[in-house]
Parts: sequence; C-alpha cells; structure tokens
Amino acid sequence: MEYYIIAVVTILIGALIGDRKGRAGAGAFFSFLLGPFGWLLILAGPDMRQNTASGDHLQRKTDTV
Repeated sequence: MEYYIIAVVTILIGALIGDRKGRAGAGAFFSFLLGPFGWLLILAGPDMRQNTASGDHLQRKTDTV
C-alpha cells in the first residue's frame, strides 16, 4: 500500500514541476516512468509556456497629438 502512496506523491510532484514549465502532463508521465529522475528531466527541459509579456508595455509611445 505504501508503494501506491509514494507513486501518487511522486506523480503529483512531477505534475507540479511540469505545470510551472507548461508541461504538467509530461511531468506526471516522466515521474511515473522514472521517479525523481523524471523531475530532473522536466526541470532541464524547455519552458513551453507562452510569453504573456510581449514587451508592448515597455515601449514608449512617440505619437503625441
């Protein structure tokens, strides 16, 4: 029974790590297959979230009418 609890906790941690990188499903999957090594794989992988800050708010408007 304790193996199931450890497996579920490992998968949840992987999903949380993956969620921060936009890859929750991959985090859960690799944690299921590889355990804590799956966490490292997700941490080392690319961030798949879309950049919400496009930089438009950083540019000054030069048109003053």
